[in-house]
Amino acid sequence: MPGMKGWDLLEHLHTIGIALPVIIITAYHDVQTPHRAMQAGIVAYLRKPFDQEELLEALEQAYTQRRRGSL
Repeated sequence: MPGMKGWDLLEHLHTIGIALPVIIITAYHDVQTPHRAMQAGIVAYLRKPFDQEELLEALEQAYTQRRRGSL
């Protein structure tokens, strides 16, 4: 995403009324980011390295939210 960070994209989509299930996968971590992510309605915040079960659980949760229309 040249010229745009993930947070910028998320805010832009929210501004134009597009709600998608979002899973953040990152190697960078600070104390504030997971809190900010949960406030923004992120489905999951995974820190590298993560195991397959964590990812599968996050994907199932995102799929379930999308099917229920809770996004």
